[in-house]
Amino acid sequence: MANMRWAFAFFSLAVSALAAQNLDLLLNAAASFSVTINQQLQMLHGNPSVTAFAEKTIDYAEAKAAYFEALRAALPMLAHAPAGEEGQPAEADKFAAALAVAEEEQQKIADKGTSALFARFSNDPRVEKARVAFERAQKAEQNFHKDFDALGFSDQ
Repeated sequence: MANMRWAFAFFSLAVSALAAQNLDLLLNAAASFSVTINQQLQMLHGNPSVTAFAEKTIDYAEAKAAYFEALRAALPMLAHAPAGEEGQPAEADKFAAALAVAEEEQQKIADKGTSALFARFSNDPRVEKARVAFERAQKAEQNFHKDFDALGFSDQ
C-alpha cells in the first residue's frame, strides 16, 4: 500500500511538472506572438516589398501557430482546474493572461492586413511559403477555438 501512495505521489508531481512546463511554454509563446504582432503591424503600415512581406509574414505565422498550439496544449490543465473558486490556482491566472493575447484587436488587424497583402501579391511566387505558413497558423487558431469552445469556457 505504501508503494501505491509513492506511485500516486510521483504521478501527481509528474503531472504538475508537465502542467508547469506547458504553462512556461505558453507564456513564452504568448510573449513572442505579442512582439511579432507589433512587428507585423509595423511592416504592414510601411508599404513593404514582396520579399519583406514574405519574410515578416513567415515569422508572424510561426509565432502565431506556436502560440495557439501552446494554448491548445494547456487546455487539459485548465479543464482540470477548480472552477469558480475565489482562490483559483496561479496556473489558471497564467492561462488567462496568455489567452488575452488572442483576444487583442491588434492581432485581428494584423490578420486582416496580412490577408489584404496576400491578395495584392497574389501572383507572386515568393509569397507562397508565407501563405502556407499563414494558413497553418489560421488552422492552429481554429483548432484551439474549437477545443476551447468544446470545454464550455466560451459560454462563461
